[in-house]
Parts: sequence; structure tokens; C-alpha cells
Amino acid sequence: VRAWVPREYSVEIETRGGSIRVEEISGRLAALTRGGRVEAARIAGPVLARTSGGRIEVLDVLGDLRARTSGGSIRLAGVKGDVEARTSGGSIKIEDAGGEADARTSGGSIHASFVDEPWGRLETSGGSISVEFRHGAGSDLDARASGGHVKIDRAIRAQGKHGRHSFRGTLNGGGAPLQLRTSGGSIRVRSS
Repeated sequence: VRAWVPREYSVEIETRGGSIRVEEISGRLAALTRGGRVEAARIAGPVLARTSGGRIEVLDVLGDLRARTSGGSIRLAGVKGDVEARTSGGSIKIEDAGGEADARTSGGSIHASFVDEPWGRLETSGGSISVEFRHGAGSDLDARASGGHVKIDRAIRAQGKHGRHSFRGTLNGGGAPLQLRTSGGSIRVRSS
């Protein structure tokens, strides 16, 4: 099914057995499906994307974003607001986050890059975590990797308690809180 609506419009779509794709609206978006993927791009309002059986990909959002899937990966890019991402069966990739990132997965790795200072909580049971942010941005970091190492690039001024599997302290003088947890992989923090 295809539908065209005015650009300045809020949209709520729900389907039991198919995929959803929405582009270029200046309102709130709620996209809910039980059997397919969710794709959205260039949304000026807040976004809720939820599926039980597929991947989620959302690009260029001015508002906050909540994404949940039971059976796939999540890719979010260019979200200006806060991000909440949950999946039981895949990886999470957040690119150029403009706000707080709260991402959790049971079955994959997490990669997050931030426009400014890194901020939020990233947690996985089944993979590694990598974080990237602009050169000179600071954070109060609390990182623990039960099954791997915590590595912070030398270009970042890190001060605090640094062990093989954990780090607790400040990056580049401190800033917003960032908590990283993995029981199945390593953690890497770098600046670009």
C-alpha cells in the first residue's frame, strides 16, 4: 500500500505483516509492524519505530527517536534529539548522534558516533562496543568489559582508574556521563 500525505503532517502506520517506509514529513511518526522492516528518512518530528521481525533504519531526524526490534539490527544516523534503541537479535549502529544515546542489545555489537560530546548508556551481552566523538570533546566515562579489554585512544586525555577490563574517570577534562557495558566483547573509545 502506498500513500501520499502533505509534508507538514503527523503519521501513524501499523501493519501486521509487511515493511514500512516513510520519507520527508514535518510531524510526528509512529511506524509499527510485526512482520517486516522499518525505514524512515528526513523526519522533522519525534519518531517511534517498532518491529517484531525485521531491521530498523532511520536517517535524519530533528526530534527524539525510539527504535525497538526483537529480530533485527538497528541503524540510526543524523538524529538531532535523544536516541533510545533496543534489539534482542542484532547490532546497533548510531551515527552522528546529536543528543543522549541509550542503546541495548542482547545479540550484537554497538557502534556510536557523536557530533559533540558522547553522552548516554550503551550495553550489550553479545558483542563489542565502539564509541567515536569529535576531537577535544569530553566525557565522564564508566566502562566495563567482562569478556574483553577497554581501550582508549592515545589522542584522548584520559584520567582515572584504568584496568584491563574497565575504566572510570574523565576524558578530555570531563563532561556528560557515558556508561559502557559489555559481557561478550571489548570496548574501544576514540576521537576523530
